[in-house]
This record gives sequence, C-alpha cells and structure tokens, in this order.
Amino acid sequence: MALQYSGRGLGDLPMTVRVLLVVPDERQRTEIRKIILASDLSTAIVEVDSRQAALEAFHSGTFDCILLFHRLPDGDGESVLLDMVSNHNSTAAVIIVIPEYERDLILRVLGNGAAECITEDQLDGDSLDFAFRHAIARQTYMTKLRDLGHYDGLTRLPNRTLFEKEICSAIAQSNRTGRLLVLALINLDNFKHLNERYGHTIGDEILRAAGKRLTDLMRETDFVARIGGDEFAIIAPHVTSAAGAENIGAKLTHVFEESFDNHGSPLQVSASIGLAIFPADGRQPMMLMNCADQALYQAKAAGRGMYRLFNKASASTIHALDPTNRPPTARL
Repeated sequence: MALQYSGRGLGDLPMTVRVLLVVPDERQRTEIRKIILASDLSTAIVEVDSRQAALEAFHSGTFDCILLFHRLPDGDGESVLLDMVSNHNSTAAVIIVIPEYERDLILRVLGNGAAECITEDQLDGDSLDFAFRHAIARQTYMTKLRDLGHYDGLTRLPNRTLFEKEICSAIAQSNRTGRLLVLALINLDNFKHLNERYGHTIGDEILRAAGKRLTDLMRETDFVARIGGDEFAIIAPHVTSAAGAENIGAKLTHVFEESFDNHGSPLQVSASIGLAIFPADGRQPMMLMNCADQALYQAKAAGRGMYRLFNKASASTIHALDPTNRPPTARL
C-alpha cells in the first residue's frame, strides 16, 4: 500500500478515534479509559502497560492518537516516541504524559515529535478531551507539511526523499524481527522513446497508471514510491524466503504484460525489475540499493521486460565486460 496525501481537513476527527493507551498503572489506566468513554468522542481503545508492549501494538496496528506515559517499567516514553515518529507510515498523534511540570522535558518531547505534552494532574475529562483534539489537529497539520516535501506531484506516491527515510526504517525493523526484506527497483523500458513519440501528456498518464498498478498489486505492509522520472521502488518487508522475492519479481513482471490505454488504443510498455534481499545482499541502505540497481541492470542487459535477483557473480561479469555501465541510482 502506498502512502498518499490525506484529504482530511485541519481539526477534523475520524469517525472513530483509534486510541493506544500506554499506561503502566492499572488503576490510572482504568480511570483514563472511563474518562475517554464518557466523552462525546467515538473511540476504539487498545491498552498496554509497558514499553515493549507499546512498540508491539504500534507496529501491528493503526492508531489516530497515542497517550503515552513517560515513566514505564521497562524504559521511558521518549524512546517509544522516537521509534513511533520514525515510522513514516504512521500519522498518529502522540500525547506524552509526564509526572509534573518540567519545562526542559516538555520542550524536548515536543521537539522530538510529540503532538502534545500534559502532566498527570491534567488527566481529567475536559483537559484530556482538549488534548486529544488539539494533538490530532496539530498532527494532521504537521503531516500535511511533511507531505508537501515527501510526495510526488504526478503520481501522489511517496517520492525519493521519503523512500530514503523508509528504507532505513524498514531495515531497522527487519533487524529487530529477523525477517527478510526485499527491495525492488522498477524501470519502465524505453520510456524516453515513448515520450518522444507520443508526447509528455501520454507519458504522464502512463506513469500515473503504472504507479496505480504497483500500488494495487502490493500488500498493505509494502511501500511503493516513485524515485525518479521513469523509476519506481518497492520495499517489501516480512518476506519469509528467497522464493518470496522470486514471487514478487514474477508478479511485478506480469503486471506490465497488460497494455496501457492510449486514448482507446492499446500501448505496450514493459518494465525491467531488479531485486535485492536484506540481509543477504546488504545490511546497509546504500549497499542494498546498489545491489538492486545492479540486478536491474542485469534485467536490462538480458533483454528488458523481465526481473532479476541480485547475483554477485553476474554483477562482476557485467562490470568486466562493460566498464562504462551506468552508475548506480543509489545515493542515500
């Protein structure tokens, strides 16, 4: 699923506010739940009592607002906050609850990405209701500002800037879970020739249609971006084996077998695809990008319209035979 620009207006609340309560004390958690349920907000509440449980809930669910106590039995709320705000798939508003007023702490958590900071003595009905509404409105505004620099104007897909942040975050998550991650680079074949023959208007329509096909094809947990003029990238986490990468390559190739519409006439546009697997092909974003780019070059050299998984031996052979091959697209 590709992130796309949200149309929700400032101050608007979702029909049902999905809330994650991270409150270590059971009594306080019960009181806060009662306060929230007594308000006129329609809510769906998930409750946890520790740092570890908070991270697990956050990475497995979707939330509009997170009420996060700073003091937790297995760590502090700031470390949880930093993990949450580094996840660019999330637009959750994080409210940090601190024991008492500390100016430096408030400034620090707000600077680290919290939408609101309140003290424990402000956990009454009116104050909490205001905190929720203010935090969600502020986070919506901040998300829109972020989107202006992170999304491609033509396809509405994440752009290269957001992609480079996401690949770092995805690798960090794969390190935690021990799961494989697949990076796919997709390049439309002979796109310059298509633009010259049919014009940039048709070229733009093809790019939009290609982006939609990729978004519709991939899972909700996958990340689709447009990272260059005719180049897309996909980050696919939670892959269980190398066979899963082969399956992704086959599906991506197949999705371009269907012709595109050129004002009623079919227009065939193929794509070459290069895939690299974390951690086998690289443990750092730059290395993984370079490997996927080399695999893409191998697919182009093999005749276009196909995919290749990175193969170190093949990459070395290509370099030896063609020392003038194009520089890799990676520039993290």
